[in-house]
Amino acid sequence: MRKLTPILLLAILVLALALPVRADSAATGLDVTAAVSTDGSVTVTVLLTAHLDLPDSDLTFPVPAGAKNVTLNGNGVKTSRSGDTQLVSLAGLTGDSGNFSATIGYTLPSQVAYRSDGKAQLTLPLLSGFNLPIQSGTFRVSLPSAFTAKPVFSSGYYQTGIDGSLKISSAVGSVTATITGTLRDRETLTMTVEAPTELFPEVDPTAVHPEKIFSPMLMICAGLALLYYIFFLRFPLLFPETTADPPEGITAGELPTALTCRGADLTLMVLSWAQLGYILIYLEEDGRVTLHKRMGMGNERSSFEQKCFRRLFADRPMVNATGKSYAMLADQVARMGHYRGWVDRRSGRKDVLQFLGRLMGLAGGVLIGCGLVKNGIPAILMGVLFGILGMYSAGKIQEAGILLLRPNRRLALETLGYCAAILILGLIAGQTGTAVLLVLGELLLGAGGAFGGRRTQSGKQAAAQALGLRKYLKTINRGELQRLSRRNPNFFFDLYPYAIALGVDRAFARQFGAMRLPGCPYLTTGMDGHMTAGEWGRWISETAEDMDRRKESLKSGRLRAALNALTAPAEPRRKPKGKQKRR
Repeated sequence: MRKLTPILLLAILVLALALPVRADSAATGLDVTAAVSTDGSVTVTVLLTAHLDLPDSDLTFPVPAGAKNVTLNGNGVKTSRSGDTQLVSLAGLTGDSGNFSATIGYTLPSQVAYRSDGKAQLTLPLLSGFNLPIQSGTFRVSLPSAFTAKPVFSSGYYQTGIDGSLKISSAVGSVTATITGTLRDRETLTMTVEAPTELFPEVDPTAVHPEKIFSPMLMICAGLALLYYIFFLRFPLLFPETTADPPEGITAGELPTALTCRGADLTLMVLSWAQLGYILIYLEEDGRVTLHKRMGMGNERSSFEQKCFRRLFADRPMVNATGKSYAMLADQVARMGHYRGWVDRRSGRKDVLQFLGRLMGLAGGVLIGCGLVKNGIPAILMGVLFGILGMYSAGKIQEAGILLLRPNRRLALETLGYCAAILILGLIAGQTGTAVLLVLGELLLGAGGAFGGRRTQSGKQAAAQALGLRKYLKTINRGELQRLSRRNPNFFFDLYPYAIALGVDRAFARQFGAMRLPGCPYLTTGMDGHMTAGEWGRWISETAEDMDRRKESLKSGRLRAALNALTAPAEPRRKPKGKQKRR
């Protein structure tokens, strides 16, 4: 038996040597051909042969992020984005373990940039980090004409050791780099060469490349806005019960504050005060809206209401609600941070979210503007102009978030116009992705910031009551309305200011149908006879619009608003046809 042991070991060794040797997965050959045109664009063709020791359905080949017209074996393919690269799937080629080959083609936009010293420099990515080691291969780069500068090859992944793995040779108008040693997996390779400007007559030295700064800026701001909302502003969903009672002690003008943490609406506060008997509203024949104080306000109302009421009237018995002083006070009240303890102290600020959104608008606007005019001073000017317009448009689109709480046809159409303009201009400028990201981002920021921040328990309760009242005003049936109106003839007028504040005024009035109501107890229109709820609703809503008209002009520009307030005459009201009589 001992004599047989060496013989058995020898037989096993011979058998092992006779079996095929298992090879590790690798790219056995990689030939890259890059043809540089006079406009700096590059056409690249990659011939790949590889061996897999095990099947790999996830194998991909990376190409630069800016690559266009990507093909695989002559057919167009869709790529997936991964950082600074696009990935071409090789899943359909690998099959079982063994050898396979592929031909990948793509084009790159101009890779030529002019340095501060006025010289042209070609920076060409040749290898973007293949997941397999590369055993052999050649990189061939052809330029439009001869050049004398020495090309430099650099590794972007391992940083060092690339010179020892390449044999570089130059000929007339071309450079060849041959792999002399195995390139490790995920290796990257970039060729840089200084070239005479005459090689690229179609490349404008004044070309502007804003994407290097503003594309990362757009993505960073979007990411920061998302994180800020999640950690500092996220507001839990509320599922309120339907209620017919407004939040206790809260005027219609403070409902937007309860819902969105915005400043109060003075005009809606005035309507609530009028409904409570403090004020009588007159519509004058010259188009003015005047407020007549019926009684003073004491401690039965909140300190905030008392402060606003005193500033409104001072020592005067009457105030012109379509004048400059009222507009300025309404603007100040809208900017007051009066939250009644509704906002958690740990809550973030919605204006931070809005600021990040405006920065996104700036970045997107610059990219679109420079895309429309690509070169020279005009590109810079267009970038600046569209950057400003982008910031403004971002703010307007974010305002549409309020539509979740207060539907407004004018605001919806206006927002749609801004979104359409951005998408169309982005398409023309070749910045479709930027335009889509900008529009979706601003809409989401507007929706995310609509509720304004995290709430205290009382804040959640106030918001839930407001939403419950909104639900009630939208869904109340006509039979119940008739019953409540017989019990309280002023039922419609008592709740209509709240309906305006919650954006359901038209739906609420529509529920009354053709039912005629007596005169409004707090609005003197000069009209005789009963009108329907819809007609009374239009009178009250238009009166509120008249009172807010100059405040809106103040928001568009302080100087222009001041001039308008001094010079613009009040617009006369259009009254329904029929007999009119002053009360």
